[in-house]
Amino acid sequence: CDQARDLAQQILAAVARGLDPQSDKFQRRDAPKFENVWQKFETDHLPLRKPQTRLEYQKQWCDTIAPRLGTTSVADITRFDIDKLHKGLRRTPYRANRTLALCSRLMTLAEEWGWRRQSTNPCRGVKRFEEHPRTGYLKVNQLESIGNALRALEEEGKIQPNAAAAIKLLLLTGARLNELLTAKWAWIDWDRNLIALPDS
Repeated sequence: CDQARDLAQQILAAVARGLDPQSDKFQRRDAPKFENVWQKFETDHLPLRKPQTRLEYQKQWCDTIAPRLGTTSVADITRFDIDKLHKGLRRTPYRANRTLALCSRLMTLAEEWGWRRQSTNPCRGVKRFEEHPRTGYLKVNQLESIGNALRALEEEGKIQPNAAAAIKLLLLTGARLNELLTAKWAWIDWDRNLIALPDS
């Protein structure tokens, strides 16, 4: 009762000063949600990214960010919220850090669009997880085993020759799978025996 009385007195005082106590409530209800930032990003910025990057961003948003923060007003999201989201992914540090990076980009855009106060990006100061790069090199006997297996699979008709060639090309170049699968004949320099990938 005492709290209700105090609140009523505050509202009456605000009205006496010419303020509308309901306006803040309506403004907060109509304020852009984090999902609105994503929708604008998805329309204006995502099409400019590489196809694989687009897929990764969409997966991060749909699987991780949207279920936790999508319906929250973007202006109300705090560093605590972002830190909790990030720490919840500690078992997969690489994924956690990529999710944090996407959140940071979305928050920066929210500031640019006037949906959040300037210089309030809640991702700043959230410590990224240490990532241990995976470097593994195949030994000669392992390469021989793969070569023998590919030949046997081709002879048995269990794998197409072009699929076997793609695997060999991956092994010999270290290129990414999608780079080779989307490569064009025009990128191949037959004289110098190289593939000139435009983005790499």
